[in-house]
Amino acid sequence: MRSAAAAGLRELCRRRRGSLLAWKADRLALYLAARNAAECYRANITQGGSGNLVIGGEPARAEYAPPPAALADVYSFMMYTDSLTYLPDDILVKVDRAAMSTSLESRVPLLDHRVVEFAWSLPPSLKIRNGRGKWLLRKLLRKYLPDEMIDRPKMGFGVPVGIWIRGPLREWAEDLLSADTLRADGLLDPEVTRAKWSRYLEGGSLEGDSMWHILMFQAWLSSVRRSGTGAIDVLTAAPGGA
Repeated sequence: MRSAAAAGLRELCRRRRGSLLAWKADRLALYLAARNAAECYRANITQGGSGNLVIGGEPARAEYAPPPAALADVYSFMMYTDSLTYLPDDILVKVDRAAMSTSLESRVPLLDHRVVEFAWSLPPSLKIRNGRGKWLLRKLLRKYLPDEMIDRPKMGFGVPVGIWIRGPLREWAEDLLSADTLRADGLLDPEVTRAKWSRYLEGGSLEGDSMWHILMFQAWLSSVRRSGTGAIDVLTAAPGGA
């Protein structure tokens, strides 16, 4: 039943591609199609949706280290996998680079091994309650901070990618995403890629992250092409063409 529902949602995505409704339906379809905790986690971190951007490509099947038997619930599996992948490979990398660029030594108090060990000793009910995360930490903070500082929306530190590629980097992006370039590479579907680019230029903020990933990939291809290392030949010789 979940597979059938996922297929129906993907058809809705195809018809309403680029809309907020299609984006939400696409996300839900990924979750419905998940068969285990690992695939649920993969659905959670996927940003490109289920559309086939790569010619002859198939969805990635990343393998994650099996968690200890005690971490049988989905929440614990996700937190465990985050601690092995997303945390050291993304968040901490950014903090480290930003700090080192100004000759600062940064530390993350919540990653003190004693805090981490204590956190893992707690049951999920003390971490997530009524659909809200960090339950115990929020309860502790209420002793010292007003509610409006604890319950306010999360505020990230995203860079203004949209302003860049719709503005001063527009010509650079157009060159990387030209139909001729895409066809010559033979890796990304020109029609699908150009459609995403058009929606983004029209104000489609939902395409932002995946658009930046595509541009970084195309910029890398361009660099490899100039260097003559043969990496493009390796990619195009893979099964399915990519």
